[in-house]
Amino acid sequence: MRPRVVTGPNLAMLLLMSCALLLAACGANGGGATATKPLTAAEILQRSQNSALKDATFDATLGIAASGLTINFTGTGKLTKSPARSELVLHGTLLGVTETVDTITDGNTSYTKTTPGQTTKWVKTTGSGSALPGSGSSITNYGDLQNPTLIGTETLNGHQVYHLSGKLLDATPTAGSTTSAASATTEELWVRTDNFYPAKVAINGTTTSSGATSTVNVVLTFTSWDTGISIDLPPPSDVSNG
Repeated sequence: MRPRVVTGPNLAMLLLMSCALLLAACGANGGGATATKPLTAAEILQRSQNSALKDATFDATLGIAASGLTINFTGTGKLTKSPARSELVLHGTLLGVTETVDTITDGNTSYTKTTPGQTTKWVKTTGSGSALPGSGSSITNYGDLQNPTLIGTETLNGHQVYHLSGKLLDATPTAGSTTSAASATTEELWVRTDNFYPAKVAINGTTTSSGATSTVNVVLTFTSWDTGISIDLPPPSDVSNG
């Protein structure tokens, strides 16, 4: 029997936390005004959330340690503001089997296909079950980032960026749950100084439940912005409900 680790659709739920974070930068207007004094961390986050970002692409890495196993995934992703969608394709090896996990999010709905998997269809999940613990309704909702701190300014991939850090709100325990759990998630953000677009996101989460501890580390490095990309949903004939 396989050790119990996070994979397939459950792994996709972990990925949603990362993809959701990106969509916060896809807010409404503004974001490029010149400041007359140094900006605070809160002001930078607000301008990033209200930036004019339309779409973006990124490289992604995901590391999971649970049940005595360590699993590493790498891949690419993209997001759009209107409609608010993201897609993340990751590749990794679990117990000698190479898997590809493709996850598309559309608002509060996710579609996940794992190859090889138990089904060739996309598994659809809607509602709170499609969000990650600690992510709130959207990681890109910077209101979930507690006590943000501005570490400083840096150069990242040729762009001047603000480097910020903070702690994400923990998820609200499920009513009636009989399993006690404690979690802590920290996040680092790198935001471009010229237009307040996201440049990099790093999330480190630890969860302890019934004496067992698991960790998740996600890094998203943006590679392009506003190139006119689109994300299509799977056809209904290729979708099954999760």
